[in-house]
Amino acid sequence: MAVALFPIANNNYNNYEPTKKTNVVPFKKPCNKPRLKMPVQPIKNNEDIQRAKNYFLNRPERYIGLNLRDYTLFTFNINVGLRAGDLVYIRIQDVMANGKIVDWFIVNEQKNNSRRIITLRPEIKKLLYDYIMSLPHFEYNYFLFHPRGNPYKSMTVSNLQKKMKALQKELDFAYPLGTHSMRKTFAYKAYERNKDNPRGLVILRDAMGHKHESTTEKYIGKTDEEISSIYTDGELN
Repeated sequence: MAVALFPIANNNYNNYEPTKKTNVVPFKKPCNKPRLKMPVQPIKNNEDIQRAKNYFLNRPERYIGLNLRDYTLFTFNINVGLRAGDLVYIRIQDVMANGKIVDWFIVNEQKNNSRRIITLRPEIKKLLYDYIMSLPHFEYNYFLFHPRGNPYKSMTVSNLQKKMKALQKELDFAYPLGTHSMRKTFAYKAYERNKDNPRGLVILRDAMGHKHESTTEKYIGKTDEEISSIYTDGELN
């Protein structure tokens, strides 16, 4: 007589069914959706702008030779508003001719594949001249803002980004900074000076190379509430 290895209740072999396999659900890692990052902001406050300038100009001794470069770069770009990718490729010959800083120069913008004319105010011309004259030696084909000891190489955007993040951390800014903060600071200050001009925003849009005014509004740090308020503030027309 055969003996069942696994006894079945009431020896009812006819009703026996093999154990069904359970579908095992494989373990899945929790889906951590990336948090939306707050975009970098312009430096709106004049006091904070001055603090940033002082930070670059008065860093410890290990930065000797770089302080004036970084101070000039920062001050220059918050007054002309270039994208970092265009800023790092400017050469001395773009801003100087016959030993003098030019009144204006042309930037070939990489992103839009367009040309932008940059007019230099007297204070920026003097700043650039003093910086270039501080170099131990210069050739016109040197990059304007180059790494220490290698004037034929441009600074990198990532290096510039690190400098802006260090600025944010060192001065304890409550809002995020990045390379685009310089361009946005230029846009914000330009708008503030021309906000009474009915065409001020349109002119700034064209200067920045934007297709839409909404992009320019974001650049100058306008919040959704501020934009909404133009429809609700004041008396009914």
